[in-house]
Amino acid sequence: ADRQLIVVDEADNFHGNVDRGGSRAVTEIVKSAGQPIVLVANDYYEMSKALRNACQEVEFRDVSKR
Repeated sequence: ADRQLIVVDEADNFHGNVDRGGSRAVTEIVKSAGQPIVLVANDYYEMSKALRNACQEVEFRDVSKR
C-alpha cells in the first residue's frame, strides 16, 4: 500500500477536559499508525507527556533577517 503523510496542526491544543480524550486518542494513533504523522505545535510542552514520548521532536526557530 502507498504511504501518505498525515499532518495535524495545533497538536498542543489536545489537552484537559476540553478535548474529551483527544490527546489519548491521538497518542494511540501515532503509536499504531503505519503512516508518517507530523504534529505541529506552537508549545511542545502543552502536549501531554505521553504524546511527547510517542514523538520525535524537531524544533524550528525563527528565520533571521540575514
